[in-house]
Amino acid sequence: MPNRVPRSKWFGRRKSSGERRDTAPGNNPSPGGGSGQGGDGASDAKRKFARYVELAKAAASSGDVVESEKYYQYADHFLRLMNDKPA
Repeated sequence: MPNRVPRSKWFGRRKSSGERRDTAPGNNPSPGGGSGQGGDGASDAKRKFARYVELAKAAASSGDVVESEKYYQYADHFLRLMNDKPA
């Protein structure tokens, strides 16, 4: 008998009207993702970097060292993205 992957309970479920995707021509999201306003994403990386640093500080002040380190790692990722892209 071949190895069978068990089906998820969500496999093949129908989407409710609130989850419907608009597939009309011309309504496709921007190719870069994000908010659809264009740009190179540098401002988005700066915003996310600042957000994760604040979350890390808040977690550190509450005594959660693991959570704080996790947020600092996310912040480091966005810092690297900002350093790779020219300003």
